[in-house]
Amino acid sequence: MNDEMKALAQRAVASKHWRWMPGMLVKGGSFCRWNQGTVGRVKDNVAVVMTDNEDDEGWPADYMVSLSPIVVDGVRQWNMLPDLTDPATRGCIVHLLHNAVGPTVFLAMMESRWYVGEYCQINMADRAITQLFATEAEALVAALEAADE
Repeated sequence: MNDEMKALAQRAVASKHWRWMPGMLVKGGSFCRWNQGTVGRVKDNVAVVMTDNEDDEGWPADYMVSLSPIVVDGVRQWNMLPDLTDPATRGCIVHLLHNAVGPTVFLAMMESRWYVGEYCQINMADRAITQLFATEAEALVAALEAADE
């Protein structure tokens, strides 16, 4: 995960509307050196990290990693961060936006750029929640932040 995507993921988990959802793809966070670069999927509020190792009987030796933040010097830091390049993770964020803003929230592309909007049934028009962004992930995180206000 490059620095730009890591910063975007940290903004996402900072939202008051953030919660981990089953199926989200996670990668090792910034403060835990032994966990950097690991990849897993969320299941039952923990990340199940896939490894190439095998146990004594030849089964894959996957392990669990906590998704809870750690406070270091008064700053919340994450052991694992969402992989915002993963389609399933982005779909889960759309679901989080449905819960935060309402069921009429949508993600759309206009002029090769992404935005999040809300459909208004009264006047049958769309209202943009975010400006236009180069990636889906940027638009989704901006919408989470806008829902916090």
